[in-house]
Amino acid sequence: MGCFGEQALLSTHTKVEEGKYKENRKTDIWIMYYCNGLPKNKITYTNGRPDGYAIMYHDNGKIAEEGNWKNNRWVGEMKQYYANGEVQHEFKFNEGGKRDGQQTYKYENGQVAVQGNFKEGKEAGVIKEFYEDGKLKAEKTYNNGNVDVASIKTYENKDKVVKKDVIKNAPAPPVVEKTKKH
Repeated sequence: MGCFGEQALLSTHTKVEEGKYKENRKTDIWIMYYCNGLPKNKITYTNGRPDGYAIMYHDNGKIAEEGNWKNNRWVGEMKQYYANGEVQHEFKFNEGGKRDGQQTYKYENGQVAVQGNFKEGKEAGVIKEFYEDGKLKAEKTYNNGNVDVASIKTYENKDKVVKKDVIKNAPAPPVVEKTKKH
């Protein structure tokens, strides 16, 4: 059971959260705590709303996510982490809170899983997918969030193209072997 379950009793010294008020609104840094006493999050408030640096933690004390809030949305760089401390996602948000620029998803072992650009919250340009060992798995070209199906290339984990999706009635592309660097 959690801190507030029937079988768990909070002592009079257990902190749930702490921070400052100004004119009955949260202001400055507020910290919420897990039952184990470790911080759950630290969020900067202005006029009762999250505004500024925010950091959330896993219950093991490691960072879960961090970035900047403005107008109830992420802006600028934001990262999410696995419970082991490895980066899970690296996102960039514009002032409107939409993903913009290079976005990266990672496997728990730290290898890149997916990487590519977004513009105004939509995929833009080449998005690459990788196998957990870091080798290229697929490439897809996007325009305004829509994939160009003729551009899709998939790769076996042996460095060769195994499939290229094409539009109906288009000539079949040749299978391309990649040369390995020694």
